[in-house]
Amino acid sequence: ITYIKGNSIIKSDTAIGITFSSFLALGVILISVAKSSTDLFHILFGNILAVQDTDMWITIGVGAVILLIIGIFFKQLLITSFDELLAKAMGMPVNFYHYLLMVLLTLV
Repeated sequence: ITYIKGNSIIKSDTAIGITFSSFLALGVILISVAKSSTDLFHILFGNILAVQDTDMWITIGVGAVILLIIGIFFKQLLITSFDELLAKAMGMPVNFYHYLLMVLLTLV
């Protein structure tokens, strides 16, 4: 999404719609092409009965790390998210915080 926004005239909200629609279509195509669509369906949409204790602890650990990073960089993330020009004027590395936020969102 950031790549599309940075290298084209498409705005970020349009890039989000295009990306999500494309990946949903790709998921539908993979389900229809796969011989065993049940397994692929569970991979794409999950199965609560398949969650094991290690999966739960990994999720809790990743969530705790993400909350810690957000707690450390909260003001910077807030400023760069709402007013990029102000953050640049303050001398903040806007691209770093933008990509940090994108990585955190991806992990969530």
